[in-house]
Amino acid sequence: MTTLDEFMTALTGDSVADAVAEGRCLAAPVGCGAPVFNADGSLRHSDPDDDPEQYVAEWRLTGLCADCQDAHEADEEKAVERHTWACNAYMAHLDLMADLMTGEGE
Repeated sequence: MTTLDEFMTALTGDSVADAVAEGRCLAAPVGCGAPVFNADGSLRHSDPDDDPEQYVAEWRLTGLCADCQDAHEADEEKAVERHTWACNAYMAHLDLMADLMTGEGE
């Protein structure tokens, strides 16, 4: 079984362990390579309403900074929306075909 760190290293040539040890995000194309913390030690992230502890915990697991975590989450939400749209369109197609086959669509 491959660990997340092994997978990321194989994919990007960068590792979660190295990114965390160096206080940065994973290198592109997965992350942005930017520092995770500001010079004063605070989390480098633009939304003050977010929980910095949650982002730091996630960064230690994934190697992704707060901004990259948000970007990947937005991408996942878009993928779910596209999947939902495709499923709904397919179901409508099946309903139409069933109506045509039973004569209800005439």
